[in-house]
Amino acid sequence: MSSVVHILRESWATARALRGFSLTVAAIGFAVIAGLTVTVGQGVAQRDAVAATFTQPHLRTLTLVDEEGSRVLPWSMLADVRSLSTVDEVWMTGPAVDVRNRALADGPAVAARAVADSWEGLPLTLRQGRWPSDPDEAVIDSASATALGFRDGIGAVQDANGHEWAVVGVYDPDHQRAPTGALFEADVDRDEPRNLYVTVTHVQSMEQTTAMLLALSESSRPGQIRVEQATDLAQLRAGITGTVSERSATIVAGVMTAGALVLGLVSVLMVNSRRQEFGRRRALGASRLTVVALVLLPGWMVMFAGSVCGAVCASGYLWFAQSVVVPPDFVVWTVVAAGLGGAIAQLPSAAAAGLRDPVRVLRMP
Repeated sequence: MSSVVHILRESWATARALRGFSLTVAAIGFAVIAGLTVTVGQGVAQRDAVAATFTQPHLRTLTLVDEEGSRVLPWSMLADVRSLSTVDEVWMTGPAVDVRNRALADGPAVAARAVADSWEGLPLTLRQGRWPSDPDEAVIDSASATALGFRDGIGAVQDANGHEWAVVGVYDPDHQRAPTGALFEADVDRDEPRNLYVTVTHVQSMEQTTAMLLALSESSRPGQIRVEQATDLAQLRAGITGTVSERSATIVAGVMTAGALVLGLVSVLMVNSRRQEFGRRRALGASRLTVVALVLLPGWMVMFAGSVCGAVCASGYLWFAQSVVVPPDFVVWTVVAAGLGGAIAQLPSAAAAGLRDPVRVLRMP
């Protein structure tokens, strides 16, 4: 035990005495770990940003369309679909009909649809007025209101059959797949159900939810229902995030390898400059293992210290400058890997120092 403590003390004293070597090795450790931490931290931020993109509601929304208008998607499906654990939001609409501003018979037309669900449950934000409380009332999105020439969203719309709806509110859709146009409350006995919209909780559950929806429908043969969804969305998300992770892993491996090669070269130069010292130690009875330890430990100590400083500084920079949190386990394992890599990189030169003939070394000038 005392010999181990003595070797450790002497190794630390050697590291302090060889300032050039120690500063170089510490700088290598600092640069490698700081660079890796920043790179991986930014990679984590990119991966999270990509993953967040695929959580947007319009990418998680699928549509079932009754192609033939045969009521295979009955209004009563809403309650059953809403009970599914993989469903976040659900609503149904009827087929689109063209409506115009009642005051402008030859004006532009916008689409109008019957909607079945509580108005507060739809992915809509009311900007003006109120939600309809009567089947002959409707709300309209702001873009359609402007197109129809409504002032302050007040007016009435009329279809080709002369049916009128009083516009009582203006809304904005919350996302790209949300309903648009003029919306009125569905009469389940009169209006025809045509489209079922479902926003799933996770992109990965898209296929599973689609299968359950088809099972809940009253479709009796293929082709009656068309499913509109990004069928490869989950695979695309996994592929993109996987690419980001693979890129980070490649950079980590490359930087660690380059750092190890530079450290190995520095160690070779250090051993060559101290060959007479190691020869004297061997001549005075030091074992080969002791000489190997005296080569490895000083470099490993300063390498480890530089790595810790690099990890702390880089993590702090990412936190304060970019609000990115590097996974703590990555930092720990990187520092450990740097220490092991530093020891392995110095091992050839350390073994060469321990295996040299002390007499031959002392004879060399």
